Amino acid sequence: MRVKGIRRQDNAVLAEAETDWIFVDAVSGRLHSIPKEVATVFELVPEEKEAAILA
Repeated sequence: MRVKGIRRQDNAVLAEAETDWIFVDAVSGRLHSIPKEVATVFELVPEEKEAAILA
């Protein structure tokens, strides 16, 4: 996941971060799908649409 902290007044990028998330079943140790209640909290924005959102 990539995130940017942007100041709305002038669209200045204040911070950027990138993380890789994986969900693992604690009992079996197997990979697990991202729970819907987690996925719905984050808005996925393709890079090509990012500029339009900031305009």
